[in-house]
Amino acid sequence: MRKLIIVAAAAAGILLAGCQTMEGLGQDLKKGADHVSTAIGKAGDKLSETAREAQE
Repeated sequence: MRKLIIVAAAAAGILLAGCQTMEGLGQDLKKGADHVSTAIGKAGDKLSETAREAQE
């Protein structure tokens, strides 16, 4: 989980590096949040799959 947070923070930093306006900042933050949300969702799916396999 710690690695996921570090990767998300790094991605957000990269996205924000090119931001030059407040509107751009908002757009970049939304893109970053979407990417983090997707990554967390995939991690959760994998954990659920692993838990199901362990119960079999």
